[in-house]
Amino acid sequence: MYTLISVLVVTVFFLSAAIRILNEYERGVIFRLGRVIQAKGPGLIILIPVVDKMVKVSMRLSYRHGRRPPGRHQHGQCLCKGECRHLF
Repeated sequence: MYTLISVLVVTVFFLSAAIRILNEYERGVIFRLGRVIQAKGPGLIILIPVVDKMVKVSMRLSYRHGRRPPGRHQHGQCLCKGECRHLF
């Protein structure tokens, strides 16, 4: 009886460590023993729990205001008038 319960507990922990879910705007980079294996897209990702590691990368664009006051600013070769905005 105790053996069955312990096997079920280990199986649940194994599956929770092996399954990852990525959103539409995320990608996962899979590392196996420190080396890059591949990048996987959104959806259900299955990993080998002890060997694989996944790092989530957000593909969303980040938009923020610049810290400079409105006026004339030079960014490289471009001269901008108005408020600075950065798109990453």
